[in-house]
Amino acid sequence: MEGLKYDNRSNKNSPYRIISQSFNLGFYLVAPLIIGVLIGLYLDKIFGKKPSFTLIFILFGTIASFYNLLKIVKEER
Repeated sequence: MEGLKYDNRSNKNSPYRIISQSFNLGFYLVAPLIIGVLIGLYLDKIFGKKPSFTLIFILFGTIASFYNLLKIVKEER
């Protein structure tokens, strides 16, 4: 199979790469928010303070999402 050669260069226009990056971006943005909400709800249930911990951890999740987005943008440059 001499005619088939593997190209080690990354193809930025590959549809598979674009789909993969889209899933990663969605995961990196949504996961911290979901984790923050779950931790906040759990702590609210334990300590009996209804929206306090949930709001705090939603804020932390939002900050983490923007931080992840900033890292992704810097990698692309």
